[in-house]
Amino acid sequence: MKLLINQIPSRHQNETHASQITKFSGKTNVVQYIEDLEARFFLQPYSHDTDRKKVIVAIENLCGAEDDLTSNAPKEWARLEVRLNPHLKDNWTAFPDRLRLRYQNTALRQKKVEERQNLIQKGNTVQ
Repeated sequence: MKLLINQIPSRHQNETHASQITKFSGKTNVVQYIEDLEARFFLQPYSHDTDRKKVIVAIENLCGAEDDLTSNAPKEWARLEVRLNPHLKDNWTAFPDRLRLRYQNTALRQKKVEERQNLIQKGNTVQ
């Protein structure tokens, strides 16, 4: 009987190894951070099979006060958001949206897009 149990594959054995996610500090690219999380969830679907697990992994990979000595550390912000909006715990779609709203600098991004468009219109090459 023991031999039979050892031969049954675990559902986690089918998961692909994913590299360590770089913690999000609030100063790096939030979109890239969310894309890295999504890649991990895709590669390890059994380990991240609920929205709650995904939100927990996202919060655990945010820099906290011990990593970022400001009072505006992403982990503290996220924990407060989840406390104030309990539905976020079980809604992976809503949580990254809230994270983007808080940390994505849309004004800077728009400025860069406009600068790039101006260079293209002038005939300069853009990389």
